[in-house]
Amino acid sequence: MISKRFNTRHAIAYCLLLFAFALRVSQLDSLPPGLTHDEANHGHEAIEVLSGFFRYYFPLGYGREPLYAYLLAGWMRLLGVSIFSLRLLIPVGMTVCHAAVYRWADRLFGRNVALLTLAILAVGWWPLVASRQALRSGLLPLITIGLAAATYKIWIEAEKEQPIKSFFRQIRWPIAGIAVLIGLMLHTYIAARVLWVFIPAFGLYLLLINLKAAGRFWLGATPAVVGGLLLSAPLFVYLQNNPGLETRLEMLDGPLLALRSGEIGPIVQNVWRTVLGLFWPGAGDRFLAYNIPGKPTLAPLTAIFLGIGLLKALFRWRTPKYTLLILWIGVGLAPSLITGPTAATTRSIGALVPIYLLAALGICFFNSNLVKLLKIDGKPFEWGVRYSLMLVWVLSAAVFSIPAYFADWGQRPDVRAAYQSTLIAGLAELPDVGPDQGRMISSVLPGHAHDPTIAEIVVGRGELEDVRWADGRFALIYQAEVNELVVLAPSSADLHPQFQEWILDSQRSDMRPDDLDPYWTRYNLRRPIDQAGLIADFNGAITLNEARWLAETVPPNGVAELLTVWTVVDPNRLGATIPYVGLADTNLFVHVLRPDGTILAQADRLDAPSWDWEAGDMIVQVHQIYIGGEVDLGEYETLVGVYDRITNKRLAIDATSETTVALPDLVVK
Repeated sequence: MISKRFNTRHAIAYCLLLFAFALRVSQLDSLPPGLTHDEANHGHEAIEVLSGFFRYYFPLGYGREPLYAYLLAGWMRLLGVSIFSLRLLIPVGMTVCHAAVYRWADRLFGRNVALLTLAILAVGWWPLVASRQALRSGLLPLITIGLAAATYKIWIEAEKEQPIKSFFRQIRWPIAGIAVLIGLMLHTYIAARVLWVFIPAFGLYLLLINLKAAGRFWLGATPAVVGGLLLSAPLFVYLQNNPGLETRLEMLDGPLLALRSGEIGPIVQNVWRTVLGLFWPGAGDRFLAYNIPGKPTLAPLTAIFLGIGLLKALFRWRTPKYTLLILWIGVGLAPSLITGPTAATTRSIGALVPIYLLAALGICFFNSNLVKLLKIDGKPFEWGVRYSLMLVWVLSAAVFSIPAYFADWGQRPDVRAAYQSTLIAGLAELPDVGPDQGRMISSVLPGHAHDPTIAEIVVGRGELEDVRWADGRFALIYQAEVNELVVLAPSSADLHPQFQEWILDSQRSDMRPDDLDPYWTRYNLRRPIDQAGLIADFNGAITLNEARWLAETVPPNGVAELLTVWTVVDPNRLGATIPYVGLADTNLFVHVLRPDGTILAQADRLDAPSWDWEAGDMIVQVHQIYIGGEVDLGEYETLVGVYDRITNKRLAIDATSETTVALPDLVVK
């Protein structure tokens, strides 16, 4: 028969889990207030999978391991594509993680520690913000609690005096679990590549306290770890054979190269800053998208009790369950100890569970000693002291986290700008157009891995098939055969004054008055020119149809503006494509030459990126060229050309060896 205490305790646990889940899904589609490019890129990868385009490693966002994309694709198959469904997977996984932590902590440390850990995980700042982001790092806490539980199970069985055959029968599932979980972990996130190290580190520690049992532990742990690494080996072989796919490792180069050279300063500084970031105001993660810049990871009381729990664990280092937590924290923090506290909210997430578990151990240890110190007699008084302090701790952590997230961070103008809230508001009103109209979205970040992936989640890939992307401050794209262009432009990417001369009508929609991007506008633009003219044909890929200076002269220390108009003929002839993505990456250049042929000034830019050009598209580009103060007055020869960014190879003109065409001279006056 289940005892009353058992029922009460588990009822509290269930209520905490429900509260944690509710806190993680409340306003999930609107808070965070939009989407980051990292989140949207995950959604883009899942949509690719749903479209039948499978990869072993995804190249967006500096390179991404595949597990999360495939889990998210299955998730979206069930729930559809939306901001809410994109974000919901991680809160579900985190809630399961909290339940698993509760069960494991109950077995190892008792019901008070288990309930306290669950309560502080429910309301803590770090687990709250990490649970509400559609980022693959959010899978790691659930994976690591499974690894820790399976590892400790092997140790428990290793301590028993039993035949080796019985030993392996008892640990066959933990061995398989560790192997599978390491494989999944290494297919999830780059920071996870060191997390498995706490298992052999724990094995080495065991050699110090019980040599015979440690030998048994190694008999079980070795095939588990080796199995996990073998399951992950194809990924690393693939990355070795495709070295251009993974670029995020460059972040580690500076501190590690300095360390190899005998210079420990950068590493020591990063270690110190990361540790301070856990508790010191102003020293926390400064990455705005995931934290209030500088806000410490832990609430003040949580940091204090973590320190107490850590001291207790160090004093009881001969008790394996405490040392396991210390080693787990060490490898979990390792990525940030190398790179510093910026983005530690995600990079160090492997340490999240043991940090809060140690803090719960710390307050229980503190309570026990406080009761002894005060010489409190009688259970009612003792319970009153113990549970009052526990309640104060949990409530203070909730006050530290919940208002800061929902009422402060989520409403800040800079956060709303980082999450592209104005662009998303405009996308929600993406208009239908007639057969003689085209559609364009103006964006400061129109690259294929940036704002277009946000649009895929908000309005769906099908709604974007005839939409073009450009930075309207400098460029426009008109589709073939259209005489009118409908442009959605947030204030951060409002149209260049030259383009505004072609406006037929416009309609502005305001956001919040304090937003950094306070409005967006729908424009209807006429087609600016007849495309019959031809100045030059670049490799049969793109033709130059018009080029003129917007002002007849420019003074020294002034900015000259050149308007060029192009027609896309065959995008397949634009040159090399982005590795592993297969999209063209074209650029334009304008050179203003001195009389001796050297370059006086230049502009290398294209604000209507070539990744989704189609034959017949007309590109209008304004090139801004700064002219220095130390320049002679007069006329300067001007050249224009086209090249691809991958090889820096220029496109030839009309199947000749020429790669530039002369434009009207620039007059400095």
